[in-house]
Amino acid sequence: MNARTVTKVLSEDELGDYRAWLDNSRRLRELVDELRELVDELRELTLQVVEEQQGRSRGPAQTRSRSALS
Repeated sequence: MNARTVTKVLSEDELGDYRAWLDNSRRLRELVDELRELVDELRELTLQVVEEQQGRSRGPAQTRSRSALS
């Protein structure tokens, strides 16, 4: 392929098909972007919860293990 642009005149039927395909493609990209944003938010929230849980479980556990060693 020479990577050249080709111009084609579309019939009304073809135009309707292409328009629908392009609209669907655009909507799919929007939904994928939205999904990526939601995944990023979920990842952040999950990390916060894990860090909070680890912080709570470390505090008393560290105190007990130090006491047991003394």
